[in-house]
Amino acid sequence: MSEKNNTNCLITGVLVILGFLAGMYADNFFNKVDYGTPGKPEAAKPIGAEIQKALSHNGQSPDVVFSITRNGSMQAFVPKGAKLIVPKFPLHADNIVDIDTITIYQTSNPKRCWKNGAGDEQCVVWGE
Repeated sequence: MSEKNNTNCLITGVLVILGFLAGMYADNFFNKVDYGTPGKPEAAKPIGAEIQKALSHNGQSPDVVFSITRNGSMQAFVPKGAKLIVPKFPLHADNIVDIDTITIYQTSNPKRCWKNGAGDEQCVVWGE
């Protein structure tokens, strides 16, 4: 009877380990990112080398540039050759290195406001 229990425990242990390994493989498989190039109209659009150079700051080229229109629409632009990814959510904690936020708000006048990198409030007003 004891040998049968040992065999059952061994089989159960092997099945648990196999299940754990299958779960790890499935997690890696389902959380892969999808690499691609800009394609959809709402996707990030490429910027040329001249614009990229003009938008460089402190000798650093931009990774992404956000444009906000007067009606509040936002569009992202990336340097030519950049790969866009669509991450699979939820993102695992080990994948998140830093979280930066941009808060942009609209008021009746001035029209569009944000905080710059130094933490100072700035607003843009268009001639009426």
